[in-house]
Amino acid sequence: SSYWTNGTDNGGEAAFVNVTENGVTTSNSASTNSSAISSIISSMSSGGYLYFPAGTYEFSSSIALTAGITIVGDSQETSIIKNTNSTTSIITVGSVVSTGLRDVQLFGSKTNIGLAVTGVNSSYLLMERVFIRNCKIGAQIKGMSRVTFRDIDMRQFPRSTGTIGIEVDANQGSGNTDKRQDQNRFENVIVEGLTSASTDQVGGHGGVTDYVSHPYLVGIVMKQYSNSIWMNHCCYIRCHDGIVFDSTLGQDLPTDANHGTLFPRSDGTARGPGSFFRLDACDVDGNTGDGIRVEGGTFIWINDAYASSCTLQGINVHQNFKGVLRINDPDVRGNGQNGIQINSTGHAKILIDSPFATRNASNSGIQLAQGVDNVTIMGGQCGGGTLGQHVNGNQAHGILVNSTGHQNIIIHGVDVRNNTSAGITWGNSSNSSSDNNFITSCIGYNTGQSTQPYNP
Repeated sequence: SSYWTNGTDNGGEAAFVNVTENGVTTSNSASTNSSAISSIISSMSSGGYLYFPAGTYEFSSSIALTAGITIVGDSQETSIIKNTNSTTSIITVGSVVSTGLRDVQLFGSKTNIGLAVTGVNSSYLLMERVFIRNCKIGAQIKGMSRVTFRDIDMRQFPRSTGTIGIEVDANQGSGNTDKRQDQNRFENVIVEGLTSASTDQVGGHGGVTDYVSHPYLVGIVMKQYSNSIWMNHCCYIRCHDGIVFDSTLGQDLPTDANHGTLFPRSDGTARGPGSFFRLDACDVDGNTGDGIRVEGGTFIWINDAYASSCTLQGINVHQNFKGVLRINDPDVRGNGQNGIQINSTGHAKILIDSPFATRNASNSGIQLAQGVDNVTIMGGQCGGGTLGQHVNGNQAHGILVNSTGHQNIIIHGVDVRNNTSAGITWGNSSNSSSDNNFITSCIGYNTGQSTQPYNP
């Protein structure tokens, strides 16, 4: 007999199903548990709560959530849902609404996806206080809006290519049926890539002492028509790349009656949604590649990022980026190459406000590649020691503007003292007044350096 009652027979309240009273146990075979959980979910026509008491439950196939069902457990440490089949995802969500996971741990077999969402124009998924372990991809979200991840911890990734913490993707549809991500929120999400330097043993297991940052893992990547994604107090650390705005993000829209020329680029061509991203107080340090890599997107705001101690760049703006980017109060010190590297030559506008860019190996606090235009750098410090003192600076340039072809570059009020070569190195020897380039009120930019552009 069943321990739970259907929600329609329970005073309108949601059903509360204890799986151990309905055929799922910690001692069953994985296949037996999979058959039982499928039957339970099929019977929950009105949705409700699927409760896993403390214990480890093995399954041989995916648990497919239907509309209105939320998985709950006792805690992330004690209620463990384990998938023994390396070819299936642990939890799947299709084109349904109002699903969730809370207070459980998802444990894979190294090649699994922890949570796989493949809906089309579906919405409302809440995942909070969940651990995800031993999966190749922690969570893959395709085609679902109004997704919230809160207090999520992902780690113990296998040491293999293609590993991703969170993948947010939305494929282009046709007409008015575009598959797009909207209003997704990530709060206090941790993706850590600590792994063994010598074996495939994942970090966090006993006996492993040679811990290093992951050579392949991407903390979070956003692709194609993903739109309106906010992150608050998230950590994507010791990965290869922490946060990636993929080159497909905000790709060209088809020129038909349903799309027109929405979100035009600076060159007049259209772009897809790929817009309205906010990163607030996120930590992306200790990565073997870049802390944050911006390849695509239309409007991106990065606030108070800690993008330090990465092997390559703290923040890397790719040459193909065409949108608007604001970087406010970044801490980009101690990286292997540059604090901020800007290679994009066709973006609409980049504003960097109050950067702290010191001791970035022997390179630069901020570097602009040849032909980069429309950049404003205001205030902050590019030079000096790790803690902001004006000693022990080891980076060559506070700000390096490479070669020629720059227009509309404004650098104002930046402290560029204590670099080994120059505070500001301006390579634009062909600069003229019509280029609208200005350097003003920068401590450390003195008469011993280039006097172009205008520097009162």
